[in-house]
Amino acid sequence: MNAFITLFEKFAVESFWETLPLRLRQKITLLCWSLYLPLHKLVLSNKTGIHVNASLEYHALTTILYWGRLFPTTVQRMRYSLRNINVLHAPKIYPCLKSDREATVTTVHHYCTKESTLHVVAKTSQRRRIIHRNNNAVTLTGQYIQHDTAPSQKIIMYLYGGAFLSGDTNGNLKFAEKMGQSCGGMDLFLPEYRLVPEHDFLDALHDVIHAYEYLVLTRNISPKNIFLFGLSSGGGLQVRLLQTIVKRNCLVTDTEDDEFLLQSMPRGAVLMCPFVDYTEPKGSFVEYKAHDLVVNEGVFETGLQHLQHAGTNEERKELSPVHLSLEGLPPLCVLISQHECLYDQVKLFCNRARSDGVLVDVGVWNYLCHVWPVFTAFLPEARQAVQFMCNWINNRNTER
Repeated sequence: MNAFITLFEKFAVESFWETLPLRLRQKITLLCWSLYLPLHKLVLSNKTGIHVNASLEYHALTTILYWGRLFPTTVQRMRYSLRNINVLHAPKIYPCLKSDREATVTTVHHYCTKESTLHVVAKTSQRRRIIHRNNNAVTLTGQYIQHDTAPSQKIIMYLYGGAFLSGDTNGNLKFAEKMGQSCGGMDLFLPEYRLVPEHDFLDALHDVIHAYEYLVLTRNISPKNIFLFGLSSGGGLQVRLLQTIVKRNCLVTDTEDDEFLLQSMPRGAVLMCPFVDYTEPKGSFVEYKAHDLVVNEGVFETGLQHLQHAGTNEERKELSPVHLSLEGLPPLCVLISQHECLYDQVKLFCNRARSDGVLVDVGVWNYLCHVWPVFTAFLPEARQAVQFMCNWINNRNTER
């Protein structure tokens, strides 16, 4: 069976589908959905999802994604799937672009230091800046999305997800572009970070730290004008970035000005279904994989074996954002489905953040899968979630 699937992927996918222009693939995808949805409503209605109260669109999506359980899950297939998220975000679907002018996407290649640790130092003018620790050069790569002829005053640093095994900037460009457009035309920076198993978790964290330093030092963007956005594992990395900033700020003891100590902290962070606990899976992480359309049994088993390579349970606990101090973090907006695999760990994260004095706004949806907001072309629940996140950023933008 696996040999047949591999052969099909090689000839039908790599030799045909991948060679088609993105805009054509988007049109084909939406055409297939427009034909399938009425048929599903007529024949199956709301009998295929985990609850009748989910939208008919979600029930229809369930019958499509369910078949993925029959195929062996590999890292390569996970990477291929996430590389093609762009086909779900054609220009004329929600949120529609306000004009025919598409955003300008610039590829970033920036040389930076290898072992940067966000070392914060004091200056006589009582200003803090983030500096590099040595001269070992590595390359930071990413995509910069600019919506207008001039850069926006505020920017979103967007991190893709994929269980640290998969995901890339190219697959997320269109979704990120539409989020930026819904946030008043804010520009976005999508850095690449290294993936497991070729690299380890700390490599990914170092790449994210470099990306933040690039915005602050090279592009001279004030941290108060930066919003962080993280999807799944990207959300966990964003939290670790924030914890790193807090840790470095705590090393500075020459002033008691709390506002000054947080000067290098971004304005806020949006965490979409964040993956924040890397210890042995338990609770909803284990129980809900039977009905989660994204983190299904195959993805769970593939991810678990690579997760265990990160060390013992105690070592992974020291890497997990939810098990580290959350004190000093900026305001957070967190999205989660009550019936997805990560629900228990995200609930624990929000409770611990609030107990540590962090302002946390939580959007909770029911009966939906992990990272459902990426399906804005299909699901009304996804469009509501995107609007929730963008409204939060827009509201924070208007505050002084």
